Amino acid sequence: MGRFVLALLVVSFFSQSDVVMRRSNGCPLSSGGSECKPCLRPGSEPGKETYNKSPDVTEITLEKSELHIPPRKENEPRPVFSDELMVGVTVTAEDPEGDVLTYNYTISGGRIVGTGKKVSWSLNGLQPGTYTITAGVDDGCGVCGKTKSETITVIQD
Repeated sequence: MGRFVLALLVVSFFSQSDVVMRRSNGCPLSSGGSECKPCLRPGSEPGKETYNKSPDVTEITLEKSELHIPPRKENEPRPVFSDELMVGVTVTAEDPEGDVLTYNYTISGGRIVGTGKKVSWSLNGLQPGTYTITAGVDDGCGVCGKTKSETITVIQD
């Protein structure tokens, strides 16, 4: 029994220290929980590569915090699309090396229209409720820096 407990403590110690070592080698965990691997940037000559510094999302702004589903008359079909159920999204991000950034969005409902740091989020066809958008940026090494999230509430009028 004593050996079993000692074995568990040793396994637990190495598992925890392994996680710390991976986190401290320059690449934080992404919000999705998957681990980023260190990414090398080419140097001026072979052997002079440097580790990439991850870009971070510093702000995500929604032009509205709630959207209202317009009331409809009895037996009137729900419109397929309504501009009233679109919200503008603007993301601000910083990259220490000034790399070109690709903006990535994860949403809990609806769809993203457009690309880049300014997009529209369509919540057409969704039921009333609260929905979340998370933005991350990729500088060619994956979405490894800080992400930001915002929520919006869809209300039935």
